[in-house]
Amino acid sequence: MKLPIPRLQTVINVAAGLLLILYDELTGGEDIKKESDDLTKISGIGPAYAQRLNEAGVVTYGQLAGLSPQRIREILHISEWQGDPEAWIGQAKELA
Repeated sequence: MKLPIPRLQTVINVAAGLLLILYDELTGGEDIKKESDDLTKISGIGPAYAQRLNEAGVVTYGQLAGLSPQRIREILHISEWQGDPEAWIGQAKELA
């Protein structure tokens, strides 16, 4: 019998978030805090979007700059008309 996997990307994102939490617990969070950037400095990314990105393992400007606009939409669960991932990538490249 074949078991259905609900949205494989969601499973991967949850696993990445859990790994970050485990790493945070093991290291006291100091390394992650030093290496993470404030994604809310990017125009159009507020606290909610930043949190979703962080939970997916995107914690630096460089990581955000390396994503495709479509991947950002998938992580944030937004439609084509919501937000401007292309502009966010450009801003992230400048800040990285």
